[in-house]
Amino acid sequence: IAYTSSGCALMIVALVLLLNGGMDKSPSTFITAPVIRKTVATDRYGEQQYHLIVSSWRPGRSSEELSVGRGVFQRAAVGRNVAVEVHRGYFGYPWSGNILPQ
Repeated sequence: IAYTSSGCALMIVALVLLLNGGMDKSPSTFITAPVIRKTVATDRYGEQQYHLIVSSWRPGRSSEELSVGRGVFQRAAVGRNVAVEVHRGYFGYPWSGNILPQ
């Protein structure tokens, strides 16, 4: 029962997140945030993952971690701003789209 309940709960969360972005028709806004730190992590298969840590634009948070592609990572610089495309979300859960170094 525990495995079935956990599996169902996970599927519901995944469905809500998918629909939140997929059904969102609200206009996007661009927010600028300074890059605090850049990190590269290598997973167990040798693939590199690029992350930018920026100052948060949301209340109660000090930073946001954004997964980006290699090109964006290389163009972004610590101390410089990036523009983050933010969407409101169909169910009210904000999500980010494009990230553009400035």
